[in-house]
Amino acid sequence: MVHLRRRRQQTTATMTSFSSLLLIILHHLRLCWNYLLSFLHGGNHRGGSNTGIISLTTLFQSSSSRRRQQQQLLTFDNGTQVTIGDQIAEGGFSYVFEAFPANNNHSSTKKKKYALKRINCSDQELLQSCRHEAGIHRSLPSNHPNLLELLGLKFEQDFTSASSASSSSLPEEYNVCYMLFPYLRNSLRGEITLRNILLNQDDHRQQQQNDYNNNSLQRTTTRRQPFATVEVIHLFRGILDALLAMHNANISHRDVKLENVLLSLSTYGDHHHYNTARSAARSKYTPILIDYGSAGPLTTPPLTTRHSILNLMEVASTHTTFSYRPPELSDVGNLRASSSCIVDYGKVDVWSLGCVLFGLLHGVSPFEMEFVKDNNNDNDGYGYDGKKRSGGREKQQQEEEQQYGLVRIVECTTLKILGEVAFPPWAGSGLGGGTNANNNTTTHNNNNENVGDGSNGKYPLSIYKFIRYMVQHDRMSRPNIYEVAKRFGELHSELLGEEWIPYSNDDGGRGRMSLKNDGEEDEREHDDFDSLIASRDFV
Repeated sequence: MVHLRRRRQQTTATMTSFSSLLLIILHHLRLCWNYLLSFLHGGNHRGGSNTGIISLTTLFQSSSSRRRQQQQLLTFDNGTQVTIGDQIAEGGFSYVFEAFPANNNHSSTKKKKYALKRINCSDQELLQSCRHEAGIHRSLPSNHPNLLELLGLKFEQDFTSASSASSSSLPEEYNVCYMLFPYLRNSLRGEITLRNILLNQDDHRQQQQNDYNNNSLQRTTTRRQPFATVEVIHLFRGILDALLAMHNANISHRDVKLENVLLSLSTYGDHHHYNTARSAARSKYTPILIDYGSAGPLTTPPLTTRHSILNLMEVASTHTTFSYRPPELSDVGNLRASSSCIVDYGKVDVWSLGCVLFGLLHGVSPFEMEFVKDNNNDNDGYGYDGKKRSGGREKQQQEEEQQYGLVRIVECTTLKILGEVAFPPWAGSGLGGGTNANNNTTTHNNNNENVGDGSNGKYPLSIYKFIRYMVQHDRMSRPNIYEVAKRFGELHSELLGEEWIPYSNDDGGRGRMSLKNDGEEDEREHDDFDSLIASRDFV
């Protein structure tokens, strides 16, 4: 009996230990899940702290509901029907899925594909944000080759979603928003990464050594491949065309940056932005400006109080990116409350556009980089390793190839934003010439000749001067988008020898904006922005 009692006690103790261990494991799993949610939501969650805590049961229910969504048929406000495919991306409040036309031929090897964005609207602010973004899309020209088209919109109530299970703050029935977009696989930032434009100095030295050792595999995987000048011009003019269309609709983007540009193959609404038969200036990609969640009217109401100025800066810190943000949107902008204090967000876009053009050359905003200096002070052979050239001119050219424009990433600070956009070291001051200390010969730094086609990272100085023209610290002196377009037309003709015709000036009459000789916009009556959005019955 004693032996049996001991055995029962041991069995009970074992089961108790196993149960405790299981509870501990489940507890830590829940802690990890809640920590992951708090990390994803961070300080951006607007629905309170309790909405971020989701039980494991809700997690499994959410996973099951997402599996059910993949067989779901959605019908949008314009009658478009799609079936939901696999999830391809996820954010704090949103998921992106593949989607296919409901009548798609499944026997076809190449099915048409969409990108479907699902936003879980846990509160009224998120719901209103979705409506605002949809209104922006539908206030812009349809079928514009450089604007992301909203192909369908749907609001619905989903009782199986985590947001509805954890929040009941919505006064109406909608808590989920679906937006349907073209499926675009490539991005400008991804292309910059693939080209190794931001190759650092140590990797570049290793690349040189591998090239000298005839290691062809390493050469194809690490060699820098900057955009050629004609590719830069093509990509920039597409982004400029997108902003022209937005400003023509009295809308500013407010968050123009490299990361907000997708790349489409030329089959998606490609447009010839030049007036000659020459096609060499075309890139295989067409840039598409995306993310209209921060967009708004071109100008602010008069900032008559200090509180209104501080509120402007607070909104800018949330909806704009610091390294692309002009001084007037920060505490160094010298804004003074008065009835005449108005911030022109159109010129904010122009500043950001100049930063994007610099990024096309060097892979990053001019205010978060430093050029790698030439330790030899040798303008004829621009090297980065501090070693003396040897082996003849041919070997020097091999060493120099792909070296121009190397940059070092640094922290973006207010002090850097207050500085001028840097000219590359090989260009000197860029103000019209200088003297080579080695041979006392005069160099003409403002000459666009003998700089190559840009594929080695060495671009015409006129491009850098054009960037400085856009990135002016004085907001009153900074040009508007139409003045930028006129100046770019001159640069386009200078560098490519052909005329540039903005998309909205195309003979097809698909746009409304036209440029006069003085760079001013045609006189026309702008719609009031709020009325424009409100007039769109998109819910």
